Amino acid sequence: RAVRPLGEALRRQREFVADASHELRTPLAVLDARIQMLQRSLPPSDPNSDVVAKLREDARALIEVVADLLAAVDVPTDAVVDPASVADVVAAAVSAMTILAQGNGVAIVCAPSDGDLRAAMPAPSLQRCIVALVDNAVKHSPSGGTVVVSARPEGRRVRIDVSDEGPGIQGIAPDRVFDRFARSAHVVDGGGSSRTGFGIGLSLVQDAVTRYGGSASVSATSD
Repeated sequence: RAVRPLGEALRRQREFVADASHELRTPLAVLDARIQMLQRSLPPSDPNSDVVAKLREDARALIEVVADLLAAVDVPTDAVVDPASVADVVAAAVSAMTILAQGNGVAIVCAPSDGDLRAAMPAPSLQRCIVALVDNAVKHSPSGGTVVVSARPEGRRVRIDVSDEGPGIQGIAPDRVFDRFARSAHVVDGGGSSRTGFGIGLSLVQDAVTRYGGSASVSATSD
């Protein structure tokens, strides 16, 4: 009886993720098609060509995220995973987040990494995780701060670190930040606040990496 409400909550959560992801697929496909039409209509010399190309990349990335969420509802334990190129995924995530970081006066630095480093996790899932971590770091960074993303082998595993120059985790125990609905305090204006944040992003990171045999944790934080 005590566990039944948790099982029901998990069932409803999975249904929502599946329904929302499924309903978003068609509108996103239409959006991608319209951007593709616009891209084809522009001459190579058009000054907006680069922006439209990036819009197309963003639309495709969003389609992959939605597909990944839909697939994540029920991943078979024997599913074959195509390993992701860590350097490529990190570069894509940093590129996607740079424009938002610039709006907050924050720089994102991608540290050099082994180009052959691969993780046993689908590229969309890994990119979704890195984007969420970088987004969280940017929100907690002061203007003029720097967020550093690095990756390196650690035994048979891949370690990816995202660090920022914010005030440190406040108002919550560091080991709880990956809990669903857990929120830290003093989030920088523009990215959210302790009132407007939902406490979901980091929990989704933990869910995703755990699904493929990994884990997410806070390695260090200041007082």
